[in-house]
Amino acid sequence: MRGGIIMKLMRNLELRIDEFESAYGVRFAQKFAPEIERLQRFERNGVARVGRYVEGHDARHFSRTV
Repeated sequence: MRGGIIMKLMRNLELRIDEFESAYGVRFAQKFAPEIERLQRFERNGVARVGRYVEGHDARHFSRTV
């Protein structure tokens, strides 16, 4: 699961959370709550955005926290 997230982010610089939840049958926000919390510093700096997608000009930061 984590490997798939990392690969998708490294290739596409985004992760569609709805697709992830459908594919793995888990709630993204619950499964990755600590990682999302760590990602917030990148969000504050304008590097990434978390919402329905994890995206940004360098979403690789999230892939490294997963």
